[in-house]
This record gives sequence, C-alpha cells and structure tokens, in this order.
Amino acid sequence: MRILEKLPTSTELFSFFTSKERSLKKDTVKIYFYQGLSVIVGIISTIFIARTLGPKGKGIVDLFILLTGLIVEFGLLGVNSGFFFYLTNQHKPLDQIHGSAIGYSLIFGIGVAIIGTLFISFWQALFSGVHRNFILLAFLLTPFLFYRGLWQNLIIGINLAPVGYKFQFLLTAASAVGIILLWQGRILTSRSAIYLIAGIVLLACLVSFIVLGRNNDFHLRFSKPLVSDSLRYGLKIYPGFIANFLHFRIDQLMINWFIGASGVGLYALSVEWGEALWRIDFGIINAALYRIASQDDKNSYFLTKKVFKWVLILDGVVGLFLIVICKPLFALLYGAKFNASVLPLILLIPGVVAWGGGRALSQYIAFNRGKPALCTLAAFIGMGFNIVGNLFAIPKWGIKGAAVTSTISYFLTMLFLMIVFRRKVSSP
Repeated sequence: MRILEKLPTSTELFSFFTSKERSLKKDTVKIYFYQGLSVIVGIISTIFIARTLGPKGKGIVDLFILLTGLIVEFGLLGVNSGFFFYLTNQHKPLDQIHGSAIGYSLIFGIGVAIIGTLFISFWQALFSGVHRNFILLAFLLTPFLFYRGLWQNLIIGINLAPVGYKFQFLLTAASAVGIILLWQGRILTSRSAIYLIAGIVLLACLVSFIVLGRNNDFHLRFSKPLVSDSLRYGLKIYPGFIANFLHFRIDQLMINWFIGASGVGLYALSVEWGEALWRIDFGIINAALYRIASQDDKNSYFLTKKVFKWVLILDGVVGLFLIVICKPLFALLYGAKFNASVLPLILLIPGVVAWGGGRALSQYIAFNRGKPALCTLAAFIGMGFNIVGNLFAIPKWGIKGAAVTSTISYFLTMLFLMIVFRRKVSSP
C-alpha cells in the first residue's frame, strides 16, 4: 500500500536521532530517553515482585492494576479526549481546561467511587482472587486516578510531552525504590505492593498538579459548559476507548476465570514485555500528536504517513530482537517459575507491532479529521474477535491461545484502519 512507500534510508535514520533542531525529532529523542529509563526501572520492580511473590502473588497485583485501569477507562467517559481536543484544536485557555479537569475528577470520581462500592459483590466475582479490601481501595482512589489520566493528555496538549515522560520515569523510579525497600525489609507481599501502588498514585497527583499548575501560576477556572462540550466530544470516542481497553485486557479477565490468578501472573508478564514495544511507538506518536491534531489537513496527513512508517520499523526491529533473546532473558531474570511466559510473548509480538501502526493512523482520523466513530468501529472489530476467539482458545490452549487470538485481533484492527486511512480520509 502507498503508505508504506519510501521507507527511510540509513542516512535518514541517523539524522533522525542526531538532529539538534528544536522539533518533533528532538522531542521524540527525549521521550525515548525517559521511556528507556522507565522500562529498565520497571523491569527491576517486576523482577523483585515475580521472584518474591511467584505467579499467583504477582497475578493478584496485576489484577489490582487491571481494576484501576478499568475504573479510569470506564469512568472518564472519553472526557480526556474532549479536553485535549478543545485545548489543541479549539485553543481553549489552559487555566479553564485544567480547572475543569480537576472539577470533573472530583465530582465524577466521587460518584464512580460510590457506585463501585455499592456493587462490590459484582467486582468480587469479576476479580475473583483479589481481596475485597483491595477492590474498595481501588474505588477510593478513583478521583486521583481520573486526574492522573486527564493530566497526561493536558501535558501533551500544551506540547510538553517530554515533560510528561520525564515525570513518569521519576514515578516509576520511586515505585521501584519502594519495592526494593519492601523486599529488603522482608515485607514484600501482594498486600504491601498494592498499598505502595496506591501511595504512588497519591504522590503522582500532588506533583502533577504542581507541574501543570505552574504553567499558568496556579490560576484555575471551572467551566461547566466546557465540561459538557468535552463530554459530548468524548462520548463519540468513548465506546472505542472501552472497546480498546477490553481488547487489550479482557483476555486477562478470561484467564483469571478459566485458569486463576497464577495464569494471570504468567500471561501478564508476557503482555508487559510485549507492550513495552508500545513505549517505543508512543514516543513518536505522542511527540507528533500535538502537530497532527493542530496542523492543516494536508500537512497532518503526510506527517501521519511518516509516523506510521517509523512505528512499524522501530517496533519491528526491537520486537525481532526481543523474540531472539526472551527465552534466556526470562530464565535469568525470573527463574523457572516463569518459563511458561516465553512462548506467549513470542506469539504476541507481531500483533503488538501491528497495533502500534494502527494507533498511529487513528490519531489522524480522530483528532484531525474529526471521525472518531471510524476508530471506534475498528476497536469493536478487534475486541469482538478477541472475546469470541478467547472463549475457544483459552480453555483449549491456555495462555498460548490467548496470545494467538490477541495477535490476530490486532492485525485485523490495523488492516481496517489502513483501509479507512486510504479510502475514507485520504489526503486532500
């Protein structure tokens, strides 16, 4: 297809990483730097958790993290995309956007927390193996989780994506230090790890507020009309967000149902390493997102084509390297208990690469051309296949079946978005 034409030469690759120009390239390099540090530090935390807690204990921690992610994705109602759209495309002032984001986090966050606790029995059944108190803790964190989710979009929306990634690295480092201290004190358990995660969320919100607030001298304005407009825009994309989240995580819930927390612990390790590739393409995509959303149609279209090519090349090269080294690497880092995580990782990598390319195209379709419904349709296609496929694959082949099903569904999503990009929203 034409969007794969004119792949970069070795000279272009070199200049991409060595240019000193204040541009997309420089932002991307900075993001990669902090992403790389975050990956390394995150691996250290995972090693201590996996070796100390084993597959089952790690699985409980993974399920708690999954629950907090589910709360954010379902509870934000797509307003994060709405705020981003009005900040970048409609040029609403930051003080109004930030104040409205805080108001939304408090009002809707408390509401979701109350609803969640009222239906605690449902969540206990869905996240079997996770203690009731941990589920309650996740819902008590809802306002803070909402603010953190909104903050990342806002910091990118004011064209400071590298700052957001630097901050994320510092939080990852703080979490790793906490894990090591718990291990050294011989008190690293699923319970203590979950409490540490909760503490990091609270710390992140405090520092996030200071970092973003300093950009406008902590002047905040809450705007009810802006929240309403952002919700209306976000709700157009919201079904796609939910479909994407379930696409990526429903297999872990189904593994927990069919196999248990130990299966989640093994499979989640494969997913963590596979999705680490997205940190590579997120660097390019998030560095370009402000420009894709705010530039005219023609320039945004051609920038998206370039980003798509870079994502496939970089993810593909790193993914191939990971396939080669993952078996001895897992044996060294995690021990024999996690040998079963190797093959699912190998099976996941091609799909992870494909979905990275699809995400690059979706940013242009949703934020520049204003057609988020097409991205939503792509997400439902992938999610639908993943759910149906896993109903057959997990009982028969376990976590290997889940990996194959996910890879096929990621490819289907990318192919659909490529067709949309070419035929429905082609270059002006």
